[in-house]
Amino acid sequence: MVDILILGSSGQSRETLQLMRILGMCTETSQIEFADDTNEGGVLQAIKNGAHVGTVALGIGRADIRLRVWTTWREVIDRPWPSLVHPSAVIGDSTSIGEGAMVAAGSVTTCDVTVGSGSLINTNVSIGHDVVIGEAAVVNPGATIGGGVSILSGALIGSGANIQEGRRIGAGAVVGSGAVVTRDVADRDVVLGVPARVREQ
Repeated sequence: MVDILILGSSGQSRETLQLMRILGMCTETSQIEFADDTNEGGVLQAIKNGAHVGTVALGIGRADIRLRVWTTWREVIDRPWPSLVHPSAVIGDSTSIGEGAMVAAGSVTTCDVTVGSGSLINTNVSIGHDVVIGEAAVVNPGATIGGGVSILSGALIGSGANIQEGRRIGAGAVVGSGAVVTRDVADRDVVLGVPARVREQ
């Protein structure tokens, strides 16, 4: 029996486990397994064959992989996934946090914010009013998201990026670290700089 199964084996997976310990979801004696790219298929097959797993959490920081794993594993694990919110995060009363999402230390949401299922809000992120963050999107440390922003599924917002009010970040798009987004970003585009512009191929 595995008490905790964390999908991923990088630094983000260790941060996820640390948060689970802070939240009292596991102890030093809990049986913990990490599923990375080398054993993911084997773990999936074991679960399909009836292997018992207690709690499953996402520990992947790359948005494209996070979305793929989240989509695949939700079809196999048919019970609720915990939402992990650090005690130091400030969560507005009208914020909705989806199944399997993680909000790390020092992050702030104001009002009428939706954090999509499987998404990751990393440390010290500031999210304004009426923001919608899609499924398995990743917002990296120190990013600032203005009011009325939509971030679609599988998008990645780099560390320290600033998304101006009312912008739309497309599905699978990447906003580079420190970029300032002043206009919408199309699906799968990569934008960099101040102001952010589409990266030339």
